[in-house]
Amino acid sequence: MSAISLPGLGDGPPPQEFTPSLADLTRWAAAADDPTEFHLDAADAASHGFAGPVVHGPYLSARVAGMLTAWLGPGTALRSLDCRYRRPAIAGDALRCTAVVTSTEPAPEAGVLITLEITVEDSGGGAVLTGEASAAAT
Repeated sequence: MSAISLPGLGDGPPPQEFTPSLADLTRWAAAADDPTEFHLDAADAASHGFAGPVVHGPYLSARVAGMLTAWLGPGTALRSLDCRYRRPAIAGDALRCTAVVTSTEPAPEAGVLITLEITVEDSGGGAVLTGEASAAAT
């Protein structure tokens, strides 16, 4: 999408599919200074009732933000990202991130405000993250 071509209702980026690995979680934990064991150790995760190491919520949010900023392109800035973590995503599970434009409206200070509904689903189709993002296009 170019800065000149604004998205319409129902538009969105191509779905992004990714499979977080234990190596991804280890790098994220180091960068975020979050050594919580159930994110990094299968035995510890199992002791908490999880099927494997739990993907950090902010890691999922960062994947969503990356998808949106790449799709929106130059001349557009992500203004907000409101994520609700619905259930744990487990390392090694294939995840699918989608977003769809739910509104566009004039914004005097920003040109046009674009609102998107976002979802990250696990391989079974269950939502692990839902939320809303807004971006300003000038």
